[in-house]
Amino acid sequence: MKKEHQIIMLPSEKQQENVLCVAHKQLFFSEGLVSPGGDIMPQHLYILSDEDIKKGDWFINLGSGGHPGVAIYRANSENSKAINEFKYPEIKKIIATTDAELHYNKIVEEDMHMYKESLPHIPQHIIEAYVKKPFDKVMVEYLTKLEKGTDLGNECDYIVPDKPKLNQDGTLAVSLIKEKMYSNESRKQLIRDFHQIVDDTWDEEDVEKWIKENL
Repeated sequence: MKKEHQIIMLPSEKQQENVLCVAHKQLFFSEGLVSPGGDIMPQHLYILSDEDIKKGDWFINLGSGGHPGVAIYRANSENSKAINEFKYPEIKKIIATTDAELHYNKIVEEDMHMYKESLPHIPQHIIEAYVKKPFDKVMVEYLTKLEKGTDLGNECDYIVPDKPKLNQDGTLAVSLIKEKMYSNESRKQLIRDFHQIVDDTWDEEDVEKWIKENL
């Protein structure tokens, strides 16, 4: 099961490598070490969600509602309760990012070393696609679960999203939104349907004439 999610890019004030950058209004990916300032500014991508924010989650305030500007915070027991109660539209949970410094308190062991668990990272193919042509929506794949419900008074099971799925390398299972492609004949039929159902001021001859001249 896939769900549509917002993706945004924000500047970073920290020195980094393997990071998106903006220089002279051009976006590119740099594998070298990049320091903010001058003509170049490191950037990070964030995939956002409207789901409830729990203690320990990272979230973003997009700057509306009297807030001075866009800022990233970590939820504690107090602010997470207020956020979920009042449903501030400008506050979104971060479910994946290119910023490796956003991590949970959970400790994981890898190659005989101990690390704090990072938020799921955004896969490289999404970063490369963003560099070519920035976008503001992506599709996130979810693991599913069954929930009990009713349909016309009868009990039944519903398949609902559970939690975002991760790839084998720990990155978020995310894909681009495919643009709908219509054949020329399909476009003609859409125009015919529109004038038949929505706008009946044109007769059939007028519609066919417009199609012939414009498609």
